[in-house]
Amino acid sequence: MRMASLLAWPLILTICVGLYLPSPALAKLKPISESVEIKAPPKFVFDAIRKERDAKSVRRKTIAFDGRVAKIDEQLTNVPVYGKVHCLWEETEYPYQKIDYRMIESDKFKEAYGSWMLNASSDKLTTRLELKNYIDTNLSIPFADQVTRRETLDSEKSRLARVKSTAEADYNKEIQTKVQVTDAGGLN
Repeated sequence: MRMASLLAWPLILTICVGLYLPSPALAKLKPISESVEIKAPPKFVFDAIRKERDAKSVRRKTIAFDGRVAKIDEQLTNVPVYGKVHCLWEETEYPYQKIDYRMIESDKFKEAYGSWMLNASSDKLTTRLELKNYIDTNLSIPFADQVTRRETLDSEKSRLARVKSTAEADYNKEIQTKVQVTDAGGLN
């Protein structure tokens, strides 16, 4: 009996240590995806995503833009386990279709990339916006995958809500301007 319990200890130790070490299966997370229907044409949605680059409420700032590729500095706060995280992002535009992004530097995270994908309705008056994100936060704690997925999904929902609000407000403002011009006898 004593011999059996001595032989069981390496197995128990391996299982326990395995809970605290990053698993190769967890190291490559599946992309996290969320989408929203926006009552605005793709141009307004695309422009609203661009405005997110300089959203002070989420501590983002454009540091370079060449007309197609933007570099964005971001200071994240209240990140589980880490607290504050600094990231430098690169976004590549494909006007009115998608914006691809990738993290080019971070003081904590290992890797991140994804896409904003715009799909216009047949009448071009509404747009389905999908945000697909992959992130490896480099966490080595139990349930790192679940923590990362939950936080990323919450972040995606917030970002999509801000883009939806901005795009719809800008589109409605343009419609109102056209109505006012038409009502005043001008050209639309």
